[in-house]
Amino acid sequence: MSRGAAKVVFVETNPLRVKIINHFVTEFNFKERSMVIRGKAYDFVEKSALHGDSYDIVFVDPPYSSEELVKVLALLGEGGIVREDGIVIAEHFFKTALPDTLEGLKKKKIYSYGDTFLSLYRLEKL
Repeated sequence: MSRGAAKVVFVETNPLRVKIINHFVTEFNFKERSMVIRGKAYDFVEKSALHGDSYDIVFVDPPYSSEELVKVLALLGEGGIVREDGIVIAEHFFKTALPDTLEGLKKKKIYSYGDTFLSLYRLEKL
């Protein structure tokens, strides 16, 4: 948001983290341009697709030990919520190998930060 995003939706399952996000959103005057949802990313993506919502950038950062990341990526690739020319950034443990392609997404680049990788995906144009 500090870089000019018009709107940001935070999706978090942990109630304490939801409270912290809400605190910072309010403290930095981003309340009008943000929404904080307590829930699972997969459920949010599924509902967003049904409602026709779409986003330019989707950042996915589930717990490293969960299997939610690949499920969410697949849903993002087929669900239509990533806008044309949009990107999906998946944060994951460096030992977790993500597929090069998944549904409509194609991995374009990987950034390494110690034990953390950020895999950048784009929608494949049909």
